[in-house]
Amino acid sequence: MSDVTAIDILLEPDATMLEHARAANARLLKQFPKGYALDASHEPHISCLQRYVKADAPENVYAAPSVGVAAKKLKGWSLTGSALPG
Repeated sequence: MSDVTAIDILLEPDATMLEHARAANARLLKQFPKGYALDASHEPHISCLQRYVKADAPENVYAAPSVGVAAKKLKGWSLTGSALPG
């Protein structure tokens, strides 16, 4: 069996979105104290593509993002969110 490499392409939120995510996380931790706090190891983000490719075929590492969401023009996307209750 060959080794695999994980690929995760994500969108990193702007400062406003980070502020809202941290506030929502603080509210969630009040209700669920065993949850995790956002920190350097747990940054909010939006995963667009997650894929495993065979590590012995480096062309796969570059080919995987060329399909699906990564092939789209993300700059033109308009993202909206809905409020969490409470």
